[in-house]
Amino acid sequence: MHISMTQLPQCVINAAASDGHKRADIKAVECDAVSPFYPADAGSRGVCILVDLETGSKTKSYGSWGGANMFVNPPVDSLDCPVPIPEGHVVLKGSTGNLNLLTLYARAEFLSQFEEDELPELTEREATVLWAHRNCKSSYRKDHYYSRGLTTAQLDIAKTGLELKGLLKIAKNGASKLTTAGRNASDGMPHLEPSGIIA
Repeated sequence: MHISMTQLPQCVINAAASDGHKRADIKAVECDAVSPFYPADAGSRGVCILVDLETGSKTKSYGSWGGANMFVNPPVDSLDCPVPIPEGHVVLKGSTGNLNLLTLYARAEFLSQFEEDELPELTEREATVLWAHRNCKSSYRKDHYYSRGLTTAQLDIAKTGLELKGLLKIAKNGASKLTTAGRNASDGMPHLEPSGIIA
């Protein structure tokens, strides 16, 4: 599931912002234990942050720039086994640098307060647009819509429908992106590309 950053405790928001997470929401994974390991790419390094929800204090562990190397061996580069999450804590893990992207790992009792909205009924065209936003770069969506036989008018109607259902946000210049509810809705969709002309 994805959670809007504004719904999270301030200490979690601050911890995420301290390592460059500027997205409107964050992916959340329910678990009792998580490995600190994160495979970073060139220009980035892994980071694992343990946040105490009561005091707001945080403990950070960083990996090496570009990922693991033979000279240093921090847990973020090497400890690929689950470590229990203490009660009353959450873990933020991901990368910082060229790519600032974190995932929230937390126990069920913490995540239970964030209920996912029930997915509204979608037309096939709306489902196609939602799928494309989840799985295609913006430059490739047009090809996907064409392969499914969507006209410009049909595409506009589908986008408007998704916006009215709170799943898509459309800017004044026409650019569109998934809302937090849209991310949650699209998470349950198959990754295999739908095919065939929509009647």
